[in-house]
Amino acid sequence: MKKNAQAIIATLLLAGAAFSANAADASHATKVLTLNPAGGAANYTASFASSLATSTFADTFSFRVSGTSLLAADVTATGISATSGLDLAAFAVYSSNGTLLYSAVQKSNGAIDNWKLNTKNLILSAGNYYLQVNGTINGAGSLSGNIALRAVAVPEADTYAMLLAGLGLVGAVARRRKRA
Repeated sequence: MKKNAQAIIATLLLAGAAFSANAADASHATKVLTLNPAGGAANYTASFASSLATSTFADTFSFRVSGTSLLAADVTATGISATSGLDLAAFAVYSSNGTLLYSAVQKSNGAIDNWKLNTKNLILSAGNYYLQVNGTINGAGSLSGNIALRAVAVPEADTYAMLLAGLGLVGAVARRRKRA
């Protein structure tokens, strides 16, 4: 009886060790992306060995914005099939203090996972940020992505002066027509 109890405990300990080994974190160290201060683009990649199967990852790619800019970014993971390679679970941009700013939308799923950040409203002010890609490894695979910044046009003072002058003329014409 004592031998059976010891065998059961040993089996449970081995099973627990095997389970915890499978749930390992396979994240890479943060990679720094260099972007042109006036707006530019960069590519990023990460590869995972098949020995890491069933592990999870949360890879980060940091970058700096020097002035108000529009952000566009995407990430793609390809596999032999929908059940091998990488299974992407999330893609988002965060401020340097870890605040979630924007989450991406999944565009395709299966052998090719593609996530894209909507570029219509992703305006970032000067500061440090990072992209984070989360997923599960189902076999050897890699991911690749692109990030692009475009400086936001800020109207100059003479543009506002012309706007006010035009509004003044429209008002004067309307007033003159009202009198006539």
